Amino acid sequence: MKKLFFSALLLIASFNLMAQAPYVSFNTGLNLPSLRESMGSDSNGDDIYSSYGKGLPLNLTVGAHLEDHWGAELGLEYNIGFNSEIDQSPVTKARANQFRLVPSVVVFTGTSGLDFYAKFGLNVALSSKFTAEENVAGNLVVSEYKGYSTIGYRGSFGASYKLTNNLFFTGEVQMNAMRVKVKETLILGNVTSYPKEDTFTLPYSSIGANFGVKFVLF
Repeated sequence: MKKLFFSALLLIASFNLMAQAPYVSFNTGLNLPSLRESMGSDSNGDDIYSSYGKGLPLNLTVGAHLEDHWGAELGLEYNIGFNSEIDQSPVTKARANQFRLVPSVVVFTGTSGLDFYAKFGLNVALSSKFTAEENVAGNLVVSEYKGYSTIGYRGSFGASYKLTNNLFFTGEVQMNAMRVKVKETLILGNVTSYPKEDTFTLPYSSIGANFGVKFVLF
């Protein structure tokens, strides 16, 4: 974990040395499940396919144009999970919150006014918490799962529109691919821990649309 933070600090330091146009951005939007897997079954016994990636992402990013048509970014993102029905026998709703680092390489078209871009990067999940709520004979049973740190992938395509010399409006579509290994479960007050080499994984992939603002520092 320390190596990740040192790498992040080195990346930020490199912006100061190489950057042509350093910037800070904030965006949010909606993520929906993708690369869905069978999670449970409906009342007819058919599989219910879903993923825990559904939610509201809050993203703060520092970045820079290192050349006219490419750059680098480091994002801090927290995804607030939304409930999804994953089983009907018994009725079970689940959600997951996750905090992650998002280092990316960015390719820009470099056009003035409306600039299109593509990003290719990693999702470095530092903390994941899954919550499932089951209705068992009229009683609500809540189960919690904590995940190991893990690495997934991200790709996105978007555009930024110049509002002023330093302020831009941004919008993008992104795809996240990730699976999280379960570290610990809390079910009915009982805690169970799992070694990393002998555990099960939960899907956390999503596709979403985000909107926000970007401020060029100088």
